[in-house]
Amino acid sequence: MTGTGIFKVFFNAGTLLRMVCIFCVLSAVSGLRELSAQLPAPLDWNTGANVPVGSPDANWFVAHGDTTQATSAFVPALVVGKCDASWPSSAPPAADWISYDFGDDCHHVSNGCIDLYFKREIALPATNECGISISKSFCLDLNLWADNSVYRVSVNGTVNFQYYDALNPYNYNGVQALENLSLCEGWVPGPNTLLIHTRSCPPVAGLLAIAQPRSIIPEDFLGKNVIVCSGESSVTLSGPSDSTIWFDGTVAKTKTVTESGDYWAKIIDPEGCETWDTISVRFSLENFVPNIFSPNDDGKNDCLSASFSEINFDAFEFNIFDRWGNLVFRTENPTDCWDGKNKGKPCAPGVYTYFISIKNGLCDPAILKGDLTLIR
Repeated sequence: MTGTGIFKVFFNAGTLLRMVCIFCVLSAVSGLRELSAQLPAPLDWNTGANVPVGSPDANWFVAHGDTTQATSAFVPALVVGKCDASWPSSAPPAADWISYDFGDDCHHVSNGCIDLYFKREIALPATNECGISISKSFCLDLNLWADNSVYRVSVNGTVNFQYYDALNPYNYNGVQALENLSLCEGWVPGPNTLLIHTRSCPPVAGLLAIAQPRSIIPEDFLGKNVIVCSGESSVTLSGPSDSTIWFDGTVAKTKTVTESGDYWAKIIDPEGCETWDTISVRFSLENFVPNIFSPNDDGKNDCLSASFSEINFDAFEFNIFDRWGNLVFRTENPTDCWDGKNKGKPCAPGVYTYFISIKNGLCDPAILKGDLTLIR
């Protein structure tokens, strides 16, 4: 990206535990080559691009507001250039400072402290060059300077950046704040609204933005791992496009599987770069509870536990009763085991009954029960 500074990603949604193999990463230029005809001209992303000082910017609009929203009508922003001697120099005609038209360029002494909302409408295609939804594959990198400060930046209402300082909540400190941002959340196919909320106290207010669109490769294009509840015999996996290449060599957007396993798919971009993703599918909940064990401290079958193909339970309870109905073991930890003792004393050989209650959040709660034999 043009400009300096390290970009920061805010409001990260988290990282899925997955196997992802990325053979090469698209650059900002090659990653958008196929999209260039559908995106704004390169300089049009910037404020004041190719617009003379004193003229309105046809791409950027501005409105007065309060601390939460714009309260006046949006009007074309005024290109004011380096209106104040303290402002960092811009790079006209590639970019320039814009502001509200106060009737005196960027000066607003009579207005007191104000909140300004700068708006840019951006139309995006449905997918990127690999056929991946634009919602998962598009970022806009921004260098922002503001007098006094950038307070909030959102895309279609999704906040990507929020300023907060308990000791200086309005950041009215008389300096030109610089923020280096990567806006990757909230984009959708079609019309998008980028909104930059600034706060300023007299004597001047302004915004300078230098932007660069960037294509990204999502690490989870197959989605989250899947647990298929009992009664269902198949699951349909969905790739990002009709050009998705599946584990069996077929090329299609979707693939139906009927067995538990780890399934991979890959996509190849126009430059030949391959991106792989693997998804784990499990039908029902595979489990095993031994029906006999011998807790005699010989190192073999000394502790009885239940084994599961998946242990990320929302709720788990394992109870064991003797033949008179007395509870001899109880745990809520699926990795615990019974050592054949009750309150520290060895239990008598014989037949015991177990009940296991499971809830994993995806399927209906399940209860497993059976008998087991303790021998010594």
